[in-house]
This record gives sequence, structure tokens and C-alpha cells, in this order.
Amino acid sequence: MLRSMLETPALATESQHTRIPLESARAGAEDDSSADNMVTTGPETTTSNESTAQENTTATVTSSAATAGHKQMQVCVCGWRKVTSHHGLRIHQGKKGCLGKERQRPRMDYFLRKRSNQSDEAQQLDANHSLQCISTTVMEDVNSSTEVTTEVEPTTEVELTEPPRPAVERRLPGHRPYVKWPGASDKKLWETVNLTLTLEKLRGTVEKKLERMGDIIYEYGTERFGVEEAKGGRKVPTPPVSRRQQEIKRLVQERRQLKKQWKKASEVEKEGIEALQNLRKRRRKKEQTRTRFYKDPFKFLKSLFTKERSGALKTTKKDLEEHLRTTNFDSKRHEHLAIPSDVPPIEPPEHHIETSPPTWKEVENTVRRARTASAPGPNGVPYKVYKNAPDVLRFLWRLMRTAWKNKIIPKVWRRAGGVLIPKEKDAVNISQFRPISLLNVEGKIFFRVIAQRMAEYLQRNAYVDTSVQKAGISGFSGCLEHSSMIWHQIQMAKVEKRDLHVVFLDLANAFGSVPHELLWSAFRFFHIPDTITTLVKSYFQDLQFCFTTSEFTTSWQCLNVGIMAGCTISPLAFIMAMEVIIRSSKWVAGGQRVDSGFRLPPLRAYMDDITTLTTTVPCTRRLLRKLEENISCMNV
Repeated sequence: MLRSMLETPALATESQHTRIPLESARAGAEDDSSADNMVTTGPETTTSNESTAQENTTATVTSSAATAGHKQMQVCVCGWRKVTSHHGLRIHQGKKGCLGKERQRPRMDYFLRKRSNQSDEAQQLDANHSLQCISTTVMEDVNSSTEVTTEVEPTTEVELTEPPRPAVERRLPGHRPYVKWPGASDKKLWETVNLTLTLEKLRGTVEKKLERMGDIIYEYGTERFGVEEAKGGRKVPTPPVSRRQQEIKRLVQERRQLKKQWKKASEVEKEGIEALQNLRKRRRKKEQTRTRFYKDPFKFLKSLFTKERSGALKTTKKDLEEHLRTTNFDSKRHEHLAIPSDVPPIEPPEHHIETSPPTWKEVENTVRRARTASAPGPNGVPYKVYKNAPDVLRFLWRLMRTAWKNKIIPKVWRRAGGVLIPKEKDAVNISQFRPISLLNVEGKIFFRVIAQRMAEYLQRNAYVDTSVQKAGISGFSGCLEHSSMIWHQIQMAKVEKRDLHVVFLDLANAFGSVPHELLWSAFRFFHIPDTITTLVKSYFQDLQFCFTTSEFTTSWQCLNVGIMAGCTISPLAFIMAMEVIIRSSKWVAGGQRVDSGFRLPPLRAYMDDITTLTTTVPCTRRLLRKLEENISCMNV
């Protein structure tokens, strides 16, 4: 009986202290009488019980005070930092009124404290490289987290003041749920987006900062704005129907009844009604067509000549991965490819390419010209963030300059989440789909600057013959001009009654079969500096992608051959490789001669679509034979 009475106060002490916050435990340590009152079970407690209860109370309060006094780096929303306890952080915020000033902005104290402290500790470990330091820090983190979880987790003050954390979502490789970022017109809401303070706390190398940057922006967006619901999820409850909607529904039902009655009417009654209905349909269709044309003329004309595309891929995950491995594997990727000896040499460049780090103006113009609706990459950060948050873009620009100087390409820039787009109607096989890769926006901005510099360099030095190759060079309409020039030559031959042999060539899987060694040979041929060549080589060295369908997501696949659709530097690199093939082939035959005596080029090219226009059969055969020889020698 005495033993049970002695154990009762201890149990009461433990249960009581697991329900009090940190500040209550600290107050109990300062006032022993209040702790005794909490523990005492009644006025009839014996002297031995009181002494035992005091000892248990002292031990419990001491452990709680030790937990509350656990010191670590604390960061406030105002930028204040100090090695102190969480109570010390609260005292600072109460004196300075930091939380009152930031009340209009999202609560970032939890985000800053957790993310920044973790990054600081991780970077200190990387810098010291000490096994003893690593083990000590890890044990301290484990002990502190264990104490806080077991003693004060249920109703701590930190949990009462922090916003609830969003539920952990299922993340597929290469894909994240889209964040509900505000619209571009909502300027006031974008002004409250303050990520500079968080990003400035990152420590470590440039590569690690760039890798963490996208994750931090995505976490901020999910906590602040939430994510979009996946298609096919639970249905949103329909709102109540208004009287106007009820009236519309009634009229629709009456119209359906009239249609049924019209079908049962006689032929004499149908003639007049049909004429009125056709007139109404033609007028409505004409108005809709006019509206579509004035809204977007290019999109309207494109819809007239575009075939309908639909379908869903019907294959297993194993078959798709095997197809990707077979398509993107090159057993000869380490073989050196030399430029054919009969290629006419080019003169050294008169205008040299800029090799300094990207300027702020270049990065700003690149982001401004990018499409806001462009899909984000694996980190889930779209162009919209950098378009409407200039402070975040300036922080990214500073990291880009450092990465350029150190010739570093982060791994997250070399990862892409792909989707398969159908080429035709009711597509089901893998050959009927076109792969599109979704890369991270930060890497696309970086290599867009390089691509713009290279395009200007090639154009100013006339290294790319724009009368032949119509793609990749700014200022030319590309496919439209290519088609119009071919049509003009055919019409001119008809008028003058001359022979003209036209052959249309389309290289099979040209984008996916061009060797990387051919790209580097083209870089050397056009005198691209080593600084830019090294950056592009580092980018292509470890390119990996995965594809997501409605049923599964493939594993990461390496890109050993070809270029990646959706990359900003790949199209220009492919054009340079095709220019080498065109230069080594077009000199064997002459083109159509005009009245002034000038000969038109025998080749017209747009990316991998090549058209030969010659006046005789022998010239056509010779040109085709030379093209086939050069393409096979370069393993395309």
C-alpha cells in the first residue's frame, strides 16, 4: 500500500508535464510551490509522499527546462540570427514586433527556421569534412528531436502559432503537381511574394544552391498557394442552380421537343423551317470564325492545315523502357568523327562570340520573351515565378554567373520529365507518339543565353547560309519562307518551260540519331570557343529523362545519342551539324539558273527536312549519292 502511494505522485507528475507547453515548464522551474501544487494529489498526503513528489517534480522540471533551453541557430523573419533557444526567439519577436510587421505576408518563421538551419548544418559538415563533427551533430539532432517529440509535441506553443503543413503528396519521378501561382495581372499579390530572405540563407557551393533553389521555391508555393487537383480526382460539389439557369434548362428542353416534333412534321412544313435554321447556323458559324481569326490569326491558319491528333499509348512499362534504351543507346558514341576532307574551309571569324558570364539584360530579356504557359520541369517552378518576382530572378542570375565562371552545370538541369504527344488520330503505338521533354526553367534560361550568343555569332560571320537553312536563325520566317521559295522555283520552271527535278527528303529519326561527337566536330569547325564548348559538353554528358503516362512512369533513361526536344541549346547544335552535312554535299551539283545568270542553291533545308532542286537527272543522282555518303559516314 505504501509503495503504491509513493508511485502515484510520480505518475501524476509525468502525465501532467506531458500536457504543458515549454513556457509552463520553465515557469515551474522558477516557482517550486506551483510545481508542488500541480503534483500533490490531496491534502492527506504523508510526509514521505511529499518528499518523493518533490524529487520527481524536480527531475521532471529539470528535463523539461533542459528541453526548452536547447540552443541552436534561430532565424527571425526580420533577418535577426542568434544561437539561442526557441524562447529567446519569441522574446526578440515580442520586443521588436517582427510578427506584427509581417502579418500581411505569409508566415515564414517555420519555413526559415527549418530549411535554413538544415542547410546551414549540412554546409558546415561539407566544409569541415570531419567524421567526429558529423557524428556529434547527428546525435544532437536525434536527441533534441526525440525530447521535443516525446514531451511537448501534443500542444506546444510552436504548433499553435504555425500554419498547418500541407499533406505530403505522391511525387512521381520527373513530375510534381502544379502550384496555383497567382495570375500575371495580380501585381499586388506578387509584391507579397518574398523569397529573397530565404534564398540568401543558402550555404555551400553554387551547384548545391542551384539544386536546392527550385525545391525551396516549390515548397513556398505549395504552402502559400496550394497545388492544383489532379485530373480524375474527386468531383467538386455543384453549386445551387439559380433561377436563370433553371430557365435556360427549360428552354433547352423545349428546343429538344421542337426538334422531335419537326422530325415528325410533313415535307411541306419542313422546307420553310429548314431554310431559317440553315440561315441562322451560317450566320453563327461566320461570326465564330471571324472572332477566332481576329483573336489569333496564326493559330487560326494553323488549325486549317493541322490534322486531328488523339489517342492513348497502349503498352507496358517494360516494353516502353526497352524501346527507350534501344533508341537512345549508341555503341559508337566514343568514336571520334572527323569532318569530311572535301568540305570547303571557312574563314576565321571576324566577329568573336562573347564568352563572359551572362549579363542581367540577357537574362531579363530571355525570361520576358519566354511563354508564360510553358510547362515547368521536374522541380515544378514555371516561368511565371521569374517573370513576376524580379528579386528571385536576380538571385538566380548571380548564381548563373558563378556557375559560368566555375564551368559547373548542376545535375537538376540535366534531368527532364517527358510526355508523349500523339502524331495522328487514334494513336496507340509508340511510333505514333512524339516525345517532348520538360526541363527545369533555370537551365533553359542559362542555355537560352548561350544559344542566342551562338546564333548571333553564326549570323554575323555568315557561317550558316540562310538561303539554304531556314531554321534556328532569328529574323527569318523559317518554314514559311522555305515553302514559298520552293513553290516560286517550281512556278518559274513552268513559266519558262524548263526541267526542274525536285526531291523531298526526311531523315528518319534525325533528332534522335545525331551523334554527340558530330556536334562537337561542328563546334570545332565553326570555331566555337572552348569556354562555351565545355559548358555544352558538361550539359550533354549526363542527360537523363523519364516519361509519364496515364498509368505509369518509366525509370530514368540516359541520352547517349541525339538531342532532346524541349531543350534550348539542342536545336541550334543540330542545325550546326546539319550545316556541315549540307556544306559537304551541295558543291557537287549546281542549282537552277535565273535570268541574271545567278544560280539558286541546289538544296533547301529546314532542320532535318531537305529538298533538292536540280535541272538534270545526273545532277540529282550525284547530289543524292553525296548526301547519302556523308550521312552514313557521320553515323546519322
